[in-house]
Amino acid sequence: MIDFGYRAVHVTTTTAKDIIAAYYHHAASRSYFVGCSRGGGQGLMEVQRFPGDFDGLVVGAPAFNWTEFMQGFNWNSRAVAASPIPDSKLPLIAQAVLNQCDAGDGLIDQLVQDPRRCNFEPAVLRCQGPDGPGCLTGAQIEAVREVYAGPANSKGRRISPGFPVGSEDGGDGWGLWISGGTLPIPPLQFTFQDQFFRYIVFNDPGYNPFTFNFDTDQAKLIATGLILNATDPDLRPFQERGGKIVMFHGWNDHALSALKTIQYYGQVGSAMRGRGDDDEGVQGFLRLFLVPGMHHCAGGPGPNTFDAFSAVVRWVEQGKAPERIIASGGAVPGRTRPLCPYPQQAVYQGKGSIDSAASFVCQTVGQARDDD
Repeated sequence: MIDFGYRAVHVTTTTAKDIIAAYYHHAASRSYFVGCSRGGGQGLMEVQRFPGDFDGLVVGAPAFNWTEFMQGFNWNSRAVAASPIPDSKLPLIAQAVLNQCDAGDGLIDQLVQDPRRCNFEPAVLRCQGPDGPGCLTGAQIEAVREVYAGPANSKGRRISPGFPVGSEDGGDGWGLWISGGTLPIPPLQFTFQDQFFRYIVFNDPGYNPFTFNFDTDQAKLIATGLILNATDPDLRPFQERGGKIVMFHGWNDHALSALKTIQYYGQVGSAMRGRGDDDEGVQGFLRLFLVPGMHHCAGGPGPNTFDAFSAVVRWVEQGKAPERIIASGGAVPGRTRPLCPYPQQAVYQGKGSIDSAASFVCQTVGQARDDD
């Protein structure tokens, strides 16, 4: 568990450096890390525990707060177990979100630029009669609401952010991760939380994760969190040695919520300001790029193919911070869009093709709701 939590990557890294130095008779000039999902979480763990290991890191969709994420997985699994949502109904939800929120950024392009600005209410899909393929039952509507809202205790205090609306359909959407639908295997969120609670937290193969109590069982997660969570926002040791981080997260990631990564980014900013730094200082070593319409690490309807590694190398070796990263691909062939350092977003200039990154500029749009 310690190897999985934080030791393995560090020991592998230091050993690799020793081998390189022995073979070439001098140390490697630079050291870089690229990872997404568990890999993104490993990157943050390296920065926090071993800030001297790497000069630059690409941190994608980081699995960095296991105790919160698994509570969210447990919450979602209970919701859809009580009210199953078949795969055939996921396109209904995705299209209803687009119908309400696609134009919110002034551009109809089959993407929701910032889901936090979309106050989607799934009740618009309520069946007016018996259950059918073109509507949601009352119970299914409640399940969808629970996934969007995130886990809470009995007093209604949210434990972790829920999942942003949008792109619920598709092969790597809710059907794979959350609802299961007609897939021959359980949804991956169910499997992750089931194994996590049985074999890591409680070390009891007979434990039923659906008996986890969000009020009284929080203390039982502390020991696990001390090993697996990479949640320390004070990154000064890494910053002071000149390290750089390019972080990214797909807005429509149905494995790990982009809202949690945004929350951590804000916590880093607060921690640095509280220690004599400011937000400009955070932008000086850590930049977050949110990807509209992207699923977990890749895929989804939005442009989701991009080169974050070259961006971090230029930043480390030439001092050129990434002002935009061009993404391509997605549901529209040939479409390109700029990814902008948070809190900036890609804004259409009013002329030129909406499928060309050259038609967009990175700007800070009015404040959207952040999840605390």
